[in-house]
Order: sequence, then structure tokens, then C-alpha cells
Amino acid sequence: MIKVFFKILVMGTILLSANYDVQAASVDKDGCFKTPRNCVAMSSKWKKKRFISYYTNNCGARIYIRFCNKRAGKTPDCGASGLKAGKRKAWHTSRNATGQYYANWVGSVKGSKDWVCSGKVRGWKDVR
Repeated sequence: MIKVFFKILVMGTILLSANYDVQAASVDKDGCFKTPRNCVAMSSKWKKKRFISYYTNNCGARIYIRFCNKRAGKTPDCGASGLKAGKRKAWHTSRNATGQYYANWVGSVKGSKDWVCSGKVRGWKDVR
């Protein structure tokens, strides 16, 4: 019983340490940090005439994400949101959706500083 408890305690400490290192090592004074390029899983589907893109935060900490669904003959349909680690966001586009989509994100520990963090990302509002 003691061995099992100790093993769980050690494993929990290792997991907490790994998450702490990911964000704490590089968090700046505004609560912003760089994330790995591939830490957001993206997918999509059509539901009748509506296009839905999905974004799952696998970055290990909260991010601020800007997502866009492209539309034929129009500017992209975009939104932005804070997204906690492990959470998923869906973005729906009903009119003129092409099926193409993209996203930019940045680590942002403080929701009140999302706009500051996004300002540190080159090309945050660029259309692709």
C-alpha cells in the first residue's frame, strides 16, 4: 500500500513539474509565452451547408487563439478566444464557406492580457 501511494505521489509530482516547466520557464512579464507549433490539434467537418472547424489545446497551458474559416469571394470568418489546456473550440461558418481554415495562437496565462500577447505575434491578423 505504501509503495503504491509513493508511486502515485512521485508520478503526480513529475506530471506537475512537466507542466510547470512548459509554461513557467518562458512566461514573460505580461503572462505571455511561446508555444510549440503543433500543440493545437485542428480538424473540420461539414454539417449540411455549415462548415465547422475544431481546435483542441494540447499546449499544456492556457492559450489565446484566433481562428478563421475561409469564405468564397469574401473576407474570412474569424473569431478569437481564450482556450484552457485540454479544451476544444468549434467555429461555425454558414455562408460561402470554402472548407479551408487556419489559426494563430499564443500562450496567455492572464485573460486580461490576451490582446497584449497577440500583439507580440508576427502576422496575428494576416489573412492566409
